[in-house]
Amino acid sequence: MNYSKLNRHIRILKNFLITASLLVCLINSAAFASLSLRCNGSMYSDLGAVHGYNEKTEDSFSFAGFSRLSLLMQGGVNDAGKVDGSIDITTLYGLYANSYKKSSSLLMLDHNSVPLTVQLRTLFVSLYLPFADIRIGRQIINFGKGKILSPLDVFSTIDLSDISFRRSGTDLVSVSLPMGLLSGIDVMGQIPADKHTTLALKGFTNINNIDFSAVTMYRTSTDEILAGLGFKGDLIAGFYGEAVVHYYPRAEKRNTTINFMLGIDYSFNNSVMFSLEYLYNNPSSVYTNNSINSPEQLFMPFARKHYVFSDISYMLNDLHTVGGYLLCNIQDQSLLGTIIYTYNIMQNANLTVYIQGIKGDLYGSVVQTGTTTATFHYGTALEMKF
Repeated sequence: MNYSKLNRHIRILKNFLITASLLVCLINSAAFASLSLRCNGSMYSDLGAVHGYNEKTEDSFSFAGFSRLSLLMQGGVNDAGKVDGSIDITTLYGLYANSYKKSSSLLMLDHNSVPLTVQLRTLFVSLYLPFADIRIGRQIINFGKGKILSPLDVFSTIDLSDISFRRSGTDLVSVSLPMGLLSGIDVMGQIPADKHTTLALKGFTNINNIDFSAVTMYRTSTDEILAGLGFKGDLIAGFYGEAVVHYYPRAEKRNTTINFMLGIDYSFNNSVMFSLEYLYNNPSSVYTNNSINSPEQLFMPFARKHYVFSDISYMLNDLHTVGGYLLCNIQDQSLLGTIIYTYNIMQNANLTVYIQGIKGDLYGSVVQTGTTTATFHYGTALEMKF
């Protein structure tokens, strides 16, 4: 028996059933007379070239691209609750197709070397009770205060290769308990994956127009307990920050570490937007062990001591916007930089031209070899929303 082919068919069937479940949940919800159902989405196509640089070998150039259909649906029954769901249907071309086929288990179809994938981004049920709001299912949650360098943001990962920094979803049970107009308690538990879970408790309030939060968590995959504080306010410029203490109860030595993040953002005449973030890590052996080669094994993906992120955008007029961002792993001198130009062709349609360069390992999760490598992406993207 060809077990590899059998496993592939099982994966295809599994992903099909997940997608079908999303549609069934929403269609069944329509049976309620008081249901309100909304659907929208977008079509996004990105085509370009990838330029690989290695100081010890010749440069490489490859065609790469993808087209993504995103569908978002929401159905609600009066004020009792709602069902939210979103899926991405993506076709990959060139280098992206070759890389995906080698590494991904979400491959659905492969016609003439053009993979078609379906990703369930979100699917959750919200229940509105007199004393609490409950959400169950796959959700995208920004748990921290930072845009990119947030040590508290453990329930959602950011795709750094995506110029819009799209986030992934996590299977969660979350309960929000309001304690006033601007205060409350959030309780979250990750639905176990690979026998591991993360549990979190957050209390938040507002004092003198400054948001404060206190968080405690436990993560089974690294046997890690943490306590953290966050704040966000606005004076002349917006300011925010987080401080986190990690405790590893079973570590033989150096079982306590810290990290903190500080950030500012500012807007000039609503046409120029600027933000700056700094992250400091004091890693333990959990982070510096050379056997760790996957960011998913870490509490947060950024494992080195010093990181800086900054972005800026300038809206020249209603049609033209230019901008860019830079993320730097200072310790390893690794960089991610992107320059972006966006033209609003018509309502709900944008054309984007960008250049993105990546040097070295941003995460700091692999041993440095001393060889300078870089990858440049030259792309043109068209997005149409409906």
